[in-house]
Amino acid sequence: MDAPSAERPRAVTVIGWIWLVVAALRFADGFLGCIVWKVGGLDRGVPLLSLRASELQLRALGLDFFMRHATELLVAQILLAAAVAYAAFELLRLKPWARRAIEAFAWLGILVTLAIAVYTFAWTVAVARATPAEDEQIRIAGLFAAIVIALIGSALFGGTIYFLRRPAVRRAFETPAA
Repeated sequence: MDAPSAERPRAVTVIGWIWLVVAALRFADGFLGCIVWKVGGLDRGVPLLSLRASELQLRALGLDFFMRHATELLVAQILLAAAVAYAAFELLRLKPWARRAIEAFAWLGILVTLAIAVYTFAWTVAVARATPAEDEQIRIAGLFAAIVIALIGSALFGGTIYFLRRPAVRRAFETPAA
């Protein structure tokens, strides 16, 4: 028998559908991003700004790496979203590997969330140095934003991990003895 005979816990249904819908949205976002990036010509420069001004602004924001590698990053987003969607679909079918995969994606989500929080704070500190008159306010706002990002992302991904590790959920994924 391929799937366990146990009934699917509500937590698995909720987590599976949330992850499936969000993965589909991220897939669409990456796909549309590629189209806009390539067809819209953003890979050749940001419209309405001179190339030099655009490069300086991107460098000041620390986004020049992302602009240089946007196509590769968008393709990676598409592939990761497809993998997450497949794992979420199989989670709904109670495949044991899918529970481990979604948990691994949730751990990755926590790491990415923390990296974004650190980047946000580091960026605001850099901006604060450039504007000494508002230095303290910018640092406080950046710290607050970084904390909110870290807490919300960690709570969402941590909640997934917590519910997937619950005994009733783990039992639903156990394969029956042959």
